[in-house]
Amino acid sequence: MATITTEFGKLSSKGQRAVYLRVRDKKTEKRIATGVKVDESEISPRTKKIKNFEKAQTVEKLRMELMYKMTSIAP
Repeated sequence: MATITTEFGKLSSKGQRAVYLRVRDKKTEKRIATGVKVDESEISPRTKKIKNFEKAQTVEKLRMELMYKMTSIAP
C-alpha cells in the first residue's frame, strides 16, 4: 500500500513554500502539486504542519481524495 505525506517545496523569493503530496510505493516516489502556497509563519517549526486551518483543510481534503482514488482502483 502506498503512503501519502505532505511535503514543502523550496522557499521562494516572496517567502512562501509550495505544498506537495508525496506518494511512495516501494521504491517509486512521486510528488503531486496541490496549488497551495504557505508563508514561513504558517508552518509550525517543530512539527512541520500547516497552522492556517483553511489551507491545512484543503491539503487534507486533497490527500483524502487521492487516497480514495488509489484504494478504489487497486484490485
